[in-house]
Parts: sequence; C-alpha cells; structure tokens
Amino acid sequence: MNRNHILSTAKIPSGGTVTKTLAELEESGFIVSGVPFGKNSNDLLYRISDEFTLFYFDWIKPLGKREPGVDHWLSLQNDSRRRTWAGYAFEGICIKHIQQIKNALGIGIVETFHGPWYYIPPKNSSNKGAQIDLLIDRKDVSINLCEMKFSESEFSIDADYAKKLRQKAEVFRNITKTRKNIFITMITTFGVSMNAHSKDSISNSLTMDCLF
Repeated sequence: MNRNHILSTAKIPSGGTVTKTLAELEESGFIVSGVPFGKNSNDLLYRISDEFTLFYFDWIKPLGKREPGVDHWLSLQNDSRRRTWAGYAFEGICIKHIQQIKNALGIGIVETFHGPWYYIPPKNSSNKGAQIDLLIDRKDVSINLCEMKFSESEFSIDADYAKKLRQKAEVFRNITKTRKNIFITMITTFGVSMNAHSKDSISNSLTMDCLF
C-alpha cells in the first residue's frame, strides 16, 4: 500500500503523526518500505515485514475471544486463505534475502537496485496493467523480473501462467522503454517442474534453499 491508500483505509488524516508512526514501525521491523522502479521517494510502497504480525492479522485476530476447536488448524490446510497467506509470507522472506538471491544468480558483486514495480493503465485504456513484486535492476545492462511462488511441491507452469509471465515482461518493457536484457526469474519453495511452458517463459529458477 502507498501512503494515501493507508490513510484512506485506516480513515486517518495526513500529517506529521502518520509520518512519525510509519517511520517508527519501519525502524522496529514491523513494516518495510520500498521505492518502486522508475519512481521517487514520494511513491513509497509499504508492506508488513514482521512474520508474526502478518500471521496475527490473518489468523489470530479473526478468532476474537473464542477458542479454536481441537482440529481448527488442521482444517485450514487446504483453505485458500492459507495459500494466500503463505504466498505473501514467502514473498516477504525472499525480499529479506536479496543478497542471497543475487549470489544464487551469480551477480553477487554486481551493483543493483531492487524494488517493486507496477503499472495501472488509465481508465478506458486498452493497455494491460502489471505488477512485479521484486525486480533486480543490474548495472550489467540486465533486469531480473522475479516471480516468488509458494508451493508444497514443484511449481508447475501451465499455458495460462506462461502467457501472464510473458505479458508482464512485455508491459514492463513497453512502459519503461528499457533496452536492457530482461530475465524472468522464478523463486519457489521446491523448484519449477520443467516442461515446454517453463522452458519458453523463464530464464532462471531458484529454490528457497538459496535463501539460507
């Protein structure tokens, strides 16, 4: 969320108090901010970075004062909300280990900028929008567009997902006008199963082992 989104969602007025609160939350490790690629400090995006805080708001707070049943947590194993939470938590862990990701890509000593990127087309526009949660802009005339996916087994790329990946890269190139080489990089828990779609759409595949 950007600052304006936070203000409108929380229904609080803008001012120095909000600035101080956001700064203190970031210094304490509860949230992290990042400047999107091609933007400036006025366009900061904030995200929850503390793993327990994320867990609390998704799973503990909704319980209120009631005690969960004996099988409550086991019953959530196949819940779509759990997969959403796990995916976001995995993204956060990846973002905390940028240097390890660079090392795994063989660019550990290359000067880089990393951050998110997004494009929202104007209303009534035929252009496609796109969001990239992590890109690594490299001084060696290359950019890694990183897709971070949590999966309980090898992640499989089908025709639809491969199309989305290519579309993201195309929108990014068209909007930013970059002439750098673009590499789509998958970062998953247990790797990507190799098939025709994965071979045609991604350049690199990393697993969570590279983070630690």
